[in-house]
Amino acid sequence: MSSTAVKPEPSPFVFAVGELRPGDHRDYVAEGPLGVTLDTGRVVNDVSLTVRISALSDGVVANGTVTFGAVLVCHRCLAENTEERSVEVMQVFQAEPDEDGRRFESDGTIDIEPAVRDEVVLGLPLAPLCRSDCLGLCTVCGTDLNTNPCSGHTDESDHPLAALRQLLDPQDT
Repeated sequence: MSSTAVKPEPSPFVFAVGELRPGDHRDYVAEGPLGVTLDTGRVVNDVSLTVRISALSDGVVANGTVTFGAVLVCHRCLAENTEERSVEVMQVFQAEPDEDGRRFESDGTIDIEPAVRDEVVLGLPLAPLCRSDCLGLCTVCGTDLNTNPCSGHTDESDHPLAALRQLLDPQDT
C-alpha cells in the first residue's frame, strides 16, 4: 500500500541568511498569501515584502515594508471598501528563540512570515470608516443614510423598545 504525501509549498517569506557575516546585509523582495481575515476586514491578494536583512554578531535583523490590499468593513454603515495599505516590519532573529518563538534556524534560514502577519493584522484599523463623514445606518429601519436619507420615524410606539423610553423620560407618562 503506497501513499504519496503532498509536500507543502515553502513559504516565500523564508530566507537563507546563514552565509551573512556581521556587518553584511542583503535585500530581498517576496510576495505571497497571508490569509488574514478579521471582523473589520481582510487582506486580499498577495502581500508584497521588501526587506533588508543585516547580520549581527549573534543573529540577524530584518527591516522592511509590507504592502497589501485590504477590504475594510465600515463600522458605521457596513459598506466594504478596498484600499492599499503599507506597514513597517522589524524583527531580530537570534539562535535562542525570543518571547514569540522566533529564531535563527539551525539550517541558516529565517521565517519572517509570522512577523509580517503580526504587523499586517496590527495595520488593519479597529473601526474602519468608508469616509470620515459617514452617516451610518438608521437605528430604526436600517437605511444607509449615506445613500438614502431616512424619512424619519415619528411614531416610536411601534419600536420594540418603546416601552423602555418611559423609564428614561418620566414626564412623558
